[in-house]
Amino acid sequence: NIAYQTNVECEVIIPEEAKSWISLAPATRALVKESATLNIAENNTGAERSTVVKVVATNNNELVAEYTITQNQRYFTEYTSKDGYTITPYYGWAFDATIIRNEYIDGKGYIDFDAPITSIGEEAFRDCSSLTSITIPDSITSIGDRAFYGCSSLASVTIPDGVTSIGDSAFYGCSSLASVTIPDSVTSIEDRAFYGCSSLASVTIPDSVTSIGDSAFYRCSSLASVTIPDSVTSIREAAFYYCSSLKSIIIPNSVTSIGNNAFYNCWSLASVTISNSVTSIGDGAFNGCSSLAIVIIPDSVTSIGKYAFEACSSLAEVYCKSTTPPSGNPWMFAYNASGRKIYVPTESVEAYKTAKHWSGYADSIVGYDFE
Repeated sequence: NIAYQTNVECEVIIPEEAKSWISLAPATRALVKESATLNIAENNTGAERSTVVKVVATNNNELVAEYTITQNQRYFTEYTSKDGYTITPYYGWAFDATIIRNEYIDGKGYIDFDAPITSIGEEAFRDCSSLTSITIPDSITSIGDRAFYGCSSLASVTIPDGVTSIGDSAFYGCSSLASVTIPDSVTSIEDRAFYGCSSLASVTIPDSVTSIGDSAFYRCSSLASVTIPDSVTSIREAAFYYCSSLKSIIIPNSVTSIGNNAFYNCWSLASVTISNSVTSIGDGAFNGCSSLAIVIIPDSVTSIGKYAFEACSSLAEVYCKSTTPPSGNPWMFAYNASGRKIYVPTESVEAYKTAKHWSGYADSIVGYDFE
């Protein structure tokens, strides 16, 4: 409310450039009243703004009163934590901390936290498609679900020591991400963590990791090299689906199961070592691995899923060490190389040739004396 004293009729003059954010309230008559009410809009411009409102006599424009109205910005565009990190918020606050000071000083907002920033929350930088680099402070212990989802220009990231988990879809669709450093502190790479990171050429998974989630490296089409440590116990469904540049893989002794479609359409995969700890090979696990010429299935394997080695068009030699035919499916070795042979323990040839789902391959089964 602005007040003035006058014996003549007056009007309130609001400058043209200020009419977008200051207006007379509808109830104000203004001409003969001794006060006027102004509506002030919220300031979302990110900067301070100011104007002069005048009250003048209607008959001769003589100045009766004037008021300088200054409005601070409503939303701060930059925040500084007490640890010195500059934060530009996106999708709301992305960090687990309690604000203990929030004030406006010299055109910037200052935020203090009662503890160091420890996590990057869900969708914190989702769809920041122009983001090219990020420095993650050492205090971070977790990267939340979809934290960098759709950051298609992000080229590299170093995950600091102390991070224990990389969330579901954390780097989903980061198609420019060419390198990533995963520290020894990480114990889990969740589902779809690097889904669609088509520029990622190599990755070393530290021996602290115990699980690689579903579709974790799905369609990482440039991934030519990956090291899976002895700590991993399972390679889950579609973990390396369509990693079409992957040339070789060693599955360590800790892994007990290879999930459905785990290496589906890895058509450059020419060598795979399956350890003696593996008991099951899932449906379509190596389907479409058209460069795979030889595969050795250890005697620990008790089941081979349907289509497990289907469309492995170069596969000419299969060595199955188990004396007891693993459970299988009629299509587990469909569309292999012409003349493909399946070598089994000599004493088990007849058992294989008569076993359900193996009998269809009877003409290909050959006895072999394994050491």
